[in-house]
Order: sequence, then structure tokens, then C-alpha cells
Amino acid sequence: MRVLLLLLLLPAACAQTDPFYRPGDWSPQGASARNLAAMLAEPSDMVRGRGDPGANSPLAIAAVTRLMEGKVKPLPTASTQNDVAPTATPSGTAGGS
Repeated sequence: MRVLLLLLLLPAACAQTDPFYRPGDWSPQGASARNLAAMLAEPSDMVRGRGDPGANSPLAIAAVTRLMEGKVKPLPTASTQNDVAPTATPSGTAGGS
């Protein structure tokens, strides 16, 4: 009988010691949204994003359409036999010649 009573009261005792529920302790409610808002250059971007004026929209739309229709183009085969690797220069930057 005592064990049953202890098992019934134990969850109630945990709620009082849980750091997420103790008054005065940090609470994670909305922390991610506040961090994201602090990192944005324009707070209005949280409501509506901005487009890229240099984006090639028809090309992107065609790729997504092919993906949705299951007609994805295969990737080109990679060949390193004819490719020339960039050579390192004494300054550590890549370059040719």
C-alpha cells in the first residue's frame, strides 16, 4: 500500500523540481523564434521572405517540375582523365601555368 501511494505521489513531486517548470528559471518557450529574429537583418523576413533578383526562375521551375513528375535528368558521369587539376603556387593559392 505504501509503495502504491509513493508511486502515485512521485510524478507530482517531479513537476516541482523540473527546471522547466520552476518559477524563476529559464524557460525554452519561444527561444528559437527569438534567436532567429535577432539574427535577421530585416525582421519582416520572418513573415515573408525575399526573392533573389538574379535567380533563374524558369530553370528552377523546370527542375522542380521534372522532380515532381519523376523525370529527373541523370547526373553527368565524372571523368578525371581529361580534367586538369589546378596547381598550387608558392603563395598557397590555386592557379594554372
